[in-house]
Amino acid sequence: SSLASILSSTSLTRPRSATDIPIAVNTTNYFQRSIPAKTEVTKYSVQIESKDIEKGLNELLAKVKELYGGKGELKLSNNFRRTKKTYSFKYKDGTETGKKLLDNVAEKVNEMEEKGGMWTFTQTITKTTIAS
Repeated sequence: SSLASILSSTSLTRPRSATDIPIAVNTTNYFQRSIPAKTEVTKYSVQIESKDIEKGLNELLAKVKELYGGKGELKLSNNFRRTKKTYSFKYKDGTETGKKLLDNVAEKVNEMEEKGGMWTFTQTITKTTIAS
C-alpha cells in the first residue's frame, strides 16, 4: 500500500504510451506478491577472543552445524616457523555457505593471532526462514 502510494506520487507526468501503465501496475503487484506471508529471522553472534580462541571457534562450529548441518571439528597445527598455533576446520556433509564461513573466520583469526596482542572477533550469522 505504501509502495503503491510512492509509485503513484512519483508518476506526476502522463505516460507517453499506454504500455507504460501496465508496467507500473505489474511492478506494484509483483512487490505485493514477493513479500512472504511470514519470515523468521534468526541472528546468532559468536565472540572469539585471543585469550581463549579454541572456545570461540568451537562455539562457532556448533552454531554452523546447527544452522547448516554437516559434521566438523576444529584442527590445530603448530608450524615450526611460527610461534603461534594455526587454526582450521575440517567440515563435511554441510552446505557450502557453512564451509566458507568457517574457512573465512579461521583465516581471519590466524591473521590476527599472527599480528599478536589482545583482540576480539565477533561473527554474526543471520538466517532467514520463510514459512509457507
